[in-house]
Amino acid sequence: MRFEDEVYVKLYTRDTPTWVALSWQGRCCLTMILRKLDRAGVLELGKRGTKILPALIGLPQDVVDVGIKDLTEHDVVILRTDGILVMPKFLEGQMARMSDKSRQRLSRERYRDIQAIVVSSTIEKVHDVCHAESQAVTPSHTVSLLEETRLEETRLEETRLEEKGKVEEGKASPPSRKSLIPKNWEPKDSAFEWAKKKRVETCDLHSQAENFIIDAGAEARKHVDWDLAFLRWLNNALKWGHVIPMEKEDEGSSFSPRLLADEEIPTQETLNGIMGALSSNPWASKSKIRDER
Repeated sequence: MRFEDEVYVKLYTRDTPTWVALSWQGRCCLTMILRKLDRAGVLELGKRGTKILPALIGLPQDVVDVGIKDLTEHDVVILRTDGILVMPKFLEGQMARMSDKSRQRLSRERYRDIQAIVVSSTIEKVHDVCHAESQAVTPSHTVSLLEETRLEETRLEETRLEEKGKVEEGKASPPSRKSLIPKNWEPKDSAFEWAKKKRVETCDLHSQAENFIIDAGAEARKHVDWDLAFLRWLNNALKWGHVIPMEKEDEGSSFSPRLLADEEIPTQETLNGIMGALSSNPWASKSKIRDER
């Protein structure tokens, strides 16, 4: 038989109050009727009505008479006057699906039961061998082996579930989103460390920060990490000659902004003024902003 090409129906195994209340004739008729219903839960009996049921489901007339009466009294099936038998909850029962969580729980329970059988069989064999070799073996040895085996199985299962949870959490994490430059953005320590490493004066660094803010506001640029974006800006400025490193004999000068003259360093108020001007007029030119400053 090619199971993938066959039509099948679900027969639930839970003993519900309705199932328990049915007679054996009713249960037998219900099981056989399920095999004859169409996908809508309908069985056409024709003009003969229930008299044709024994031939359709392959049961004796006396069994069908008692069974159908029992099923209609419990509203399991409905017999219409036009010779049609209907099962009201057929579609609900056949289309229901088990959730992934329930399916995984049942899988773990089956795995646990199988491992318990394997462990019990192994312990019995070990106990028999030890008992045959020596009469000094005590029941505590067997209990210890059982406990150790169960603990090991528990650890393996917990580790597997933790790894699976981490993978699912990593998949579910939303991607980082780009944003406009923050209102009070200013160069971080990483930028000053870059300037020290590349032998770039701090005044040039602040000048590039000013240009960076103007360009970001005028073009409405968006980045995920603005500090990394500024480091990339500095690398490009160095590559294109917009920033010139100091000669080795000039390296004695400090890279700390606090040791430079105040007129060479744009203050935070100046940078905030630039950001405010851009927000009110994003197309303002660089020269105009400097004149206003």
